[in-house]
Amino acid sequence: MTDSTVPTIALIGGGASGTLAALHLIEATPFRVLLIEPNADVGRGVAYSTSDPAHRLNVPAGKMSAFGDAPDHFLDWLLAGPLPDAHAGTFAPRALYGRYLAETLAARAELERGRLTLVRGTATGIDVRGDAATVHVDGLPDVRADRVVLAVGHGSLVPLAALAGLPPDVLVADPWHAGALDAVRPGADVLLVGTGLTMVDVAVTLANRGVASMTAVSRRGLVPRGHARPGAPHAEASAPEAATPTDLLRALRDEADRTGDWRAAVDALRPDTAARWQAFSVADRRSFLRHLRPYWDVHRHRTAPEVGDVVDGLRASGRLHVRAGRVVRAEADAGGARVTLLARGGEETTLRVGSVVACTGARPAVDTPLVRSLVCAGHARRDAFGLGLDTVADGAL
Repeated sequence: MTDSTVPTIALIGGGASGTLAALHLIEATPFRVLLIEPNADVGRGVAYSTSDPAHRLNVPAGKMSAFGDAPDHFLDWLLAGPLPDAHAGTFAPRALYGRYLAETLAARAELERGRLTLVRGTATGIDVRGDAATVHVDGLPDVRADRVVLAVGHGSLVPLAALAGLPPDVLVADPWHAGALDAVRPGADVLLVGTGLTMVDVAVTLANRGVASMTAVSRRGLVPRGHARPGAPHAEASAPEAATPTDLLRALRDEADRTGDWRAAVDALRPDTAARWQAFSVADRRSFLRHLRPYWDVHRHRTAPEVGDVVDGLRASGRLHVRAGRVVRAEADAGGARVTLLARGGEETTLRVGSVVACTGARPAVDTPLVRSLVCAGHARRDAFGLGLDTVADGAL
């Protein structure tokens, strides 16, 4: 039996963030941890639940350890079995990282019996009274805790009104739902709405399944850049000082011109990105999100070199076309769809495609019953930018 006098943390969400939080809470505190997650697999979430081996991490193995004081922990795990020829610069399949987190958590749970417990259920609400909380779990007894940690991940994908009239056998509204891409027929022409990392994953998968051609569209037509290959020359760059996001990006461009390596210039900001963001004014942050974020994202969130090669090859061969514009109309048409795109220059074109795949990314998980209950009770509020919940510097609501 567990000691009821030991403080308890209710940790809501068993994806990658929740799993990492559980590992570190068990290591750094004497608390009991109750990990509340409805899915059978922990550690995977959306990012690492893919089964496609072509979907790679966008950070090399040498930088993906679950433990800061053991930087080779993930690499050693790969070498011990799944990828015996891995090295620090290997961009491993994402499915392996989900397996790594799950196995690491299971091993720690076995070692810390009674201190780490998995509660398989969906948290629907939290009552806070004084220094304690009660978490309501759908279909299970309430969980009482001294602290609650939210690791709820992303919400649903952003819907596009222009695609709302398409039938489900034509529109893949959530490409991460298990088996969703099975609806796309080999030999079909496909429209991908969005040109970010989700588009890259979907394009790689569909190319391997033999689709005829793909057109990807977003307002700016920007595609994520690739990481440098392991062993490539790496310049030393300095993190510039700047009062506004615009000044910062200009300084980064100047630093990239000086060193000849834009990747090094961007990476120099990694240690204090969050602190810099919080130091900018609300108006400057809002302006960045509206005008500059897409340009930052494609340089900061890169693809593995192998994945970048595939995308470059698809574009060079004409199997993948990237356009800057937006969808203005879409209607079902004899087993497919007719979709009208408005280019940034104002010209309309109509495509006839067999399938449309939404690759627009996910919304913050602010519209779930759990988060709505916290907002209604006054325990939380949405942040000023629509990114999630408002927190103080240490992450507390």
